[in-house]
Amino acid sequence: MKERELLARWGVSSEVRSRGITTEGLADFRGIALPDISERLEFINADLSLLRAGGTKLRESRFVNCVFRKADFRNAVESGGLFEACKFDNVRFAKSVLGVGTSRYSGCSFVDCIWPTAMFANAVFRDCEISGTFKKVDCGTSGFWNCKFTGTVDSIWIKGGDPYDASHRPVDAGLHGVDFSGASLSDVTISDRCPIVDVLLPEGALFVDVRLLTPEFVARAQSKLSAEVQEAFSTAVWALRVHSQTQNIIIVTRAGLLEKACGKEADKAFGLLAEAVATLPLSG
Repeated sequence: MKERELLARWGVSSEVRSRGITTEGLADFRGIALPDISERLEFINADLSLLRAGGTKLRESRFVNCVFRKADFRNAVESGGLFEACKFDNVRFAKSVLGVGTSRYSGCSFVDCIWPTAMFANAVFRDCEISGTFKKVDCGTSGFWNCKFTGTVDSIWIKGGDPYDASHRPVDAGLHGVDFSGASLSDVTISDRCPIVDVLLPEGALFVDVRLLTPEFVARAQSKLSAEVQEAFSTAVWALRVHSQTQNIIIVTRAGLLEKACGKEADKAFGLLAEAVATLPLSG
């Protein structure tokens, strides 16, 4: 069936009932639209391709072995959910908020999803794979455990705690056993005592202890750079220290900030920063 036909099957009815079995043996919910407030739903072995959940408040729901192909979660707020062995393919997450009140994603895959402007609160991802372009995402106090990233990871921010509410204690936050080795990293911000444990980085990225980025280090490094980029390099280093009161170990990438600041000398600047590399990725 064509996409238009799949969507038209549901009409204006709010009834959540399978339209049969797909050729993959999954319950056929393709094209279904969720109510604005959807609570305690449960889908097991279901095809939810073309799901319309834009603007939906999805609360305390469970999804097991479900397929979300070209689903729409734009502006949705997901809270307290459980997603196990689900496949998200080309899903639109723009301006969505995931993981309010802690949600868990286990053994899920995210392929070529559209992420920019998405936010995570306390979403906990375990044994998940994220491929494609993971860009402009505020990951909040979420946790990634034994996850693998491939493709592009750009302009993301991961926190170990809430910078505005010290009483907030996120569940399982931080980077634990995460494999970035097959990804291209750029502008990854780590702050607020975010744990970093057994993380693999690709070429062009390294762990740096910001306590070593002293004025003396900057002066030594500047002496090895051309006069044209010395001031820009200094500014970039202090930008890396912006969260130094709450985070010691950070991830520095050649792409992004250093390229913008140092241009053709970005490789040299990155090499100089490598002199301050942390020997062990400790929690900051």
